[in-house]
Amino acid sequence: MRRRPADRASRPAQAGHPDTAQIDAQLLAGPARTWIEVTEKCRFLLERYAETGAAQDSRTRKLIARALGDIARLNKREDAKHDA
Repeated sequence: MRRRPADRASRPAQAGHPDTAQIDAQLLAGPARTWIEVTEKCRFLLERYAETGAAQDSRTRKLIARALGDIARLNKREDAKHDA
């Protein structure tokens, strides 16, 4: 699974971006092998949920934004550990 910045929303079928069906297929291909892959799956699902009507109230949007921020921060920390 390819890594993407956490602040980039999933946008199906835009130039240069994989469509949602392709991402779904990647996520369903098999179990995550690392915590980074787990967080990428969670990030993708949170972004998809954020686009639904159920996630439009300000409290839910704030919770989603904080969770996505945590994922990005922890992924960065994990990447730094592996680069060292």
